[in-house]
Amino acid sequence: MQTTIDLPSAFSSILKRKAVGPRGSRHLNEDDLSVIIPALRSEEISLASKAVLVAAVIILDRNELEDELLKKWEFGEQFLPPKLKAFFFERNVTEFEPVCRKFCKMKI
Repeated sequence: MQTTIDLPSAFSSILKRKAVGPRGSRHLNEDDLSVIIPALRSEEISLASKAVLVAAVIILDRNELEDELLKKWEFGEQFLPPKLKAFFFERNVTEFEPVCRKFCKMKI
């Protein structure tokens, strides 16, 4: 008998453990990946929630499993929504970016 999981609730729980609050920044495990991988493809999970998880994996201390997941996302070996892949991993410099950087360095 196959057990079905409530994907949004399971993903939310993982997100809270990894990325939110004073008890956040706990490492992911194999069981978490069994939720994360289908959740990244799911329309039930908001793009913003997916982005928070990806950002947490990038920014926070990582274990070996998270290092592998990050590399797979970066090199397209593991699915990541196209908007998130572009945002986090593709470095397309537009004309606007240098102007913003110059503006941020200006003393007002």
